[in-house]
Amino acid sequence: MSQINLCEFTEFGRIQDIWNDCFHDKNGLKEFLDNVVLNKEYINGNSKMLFDFSNIYVLVSKKDFPFDELTMCQNIKIDLSIEADNYVLGYTWINKVIKNDNTIHVIEFIDSRISGLNIGKYMIKEYEENNDEEHKEDNEEEYEDTMDYEDEQDTTND
Repeated sequence: MSQINLCEFTEFGRIQDIWNDCFHDKNGLKEFLDNVVLNKEYINGNSKMLFDFSNIYVLVSKKDFPFDELTMCQNIKIDLSIEADNYVLGYTWINKVIKNDNTIHVIEFIDSRISGLNIGKYMIKEYEENNDEEHKEDNEEEYEDTMDYEDEQDTTND
């Protein structure tokens, strides 16, 4: 199996953010929509994911992804005949559920489109790191709001 540094050759994010980014090629995303999301024969196809499209995260290849280093043993479920710079290598459908004032992130579905690269594991790690940063920012804002309140309380006691 080939060892490809996913951090170097890929980007991970919500599909709508990557679609709206003018620096990403749309052909690879369109290939994913046609062959996975809208495909009636695919397990999560037949438009099942469309209603929750904002919760789909994708790992896309960068322009210089070394597809030529992939071996014949690796199962590739991407139509590479379509010329694109940003193919969807893997995707995960994640919902956030609030339970007892806690947000729980639920993986509804996860799949890689190239075997042997640990794409699923990499996407989970990227998602967790991105959410830790968002969660940390939220906590910092709450802390700052609390500090402002405490400062206001201190001045009224003088």
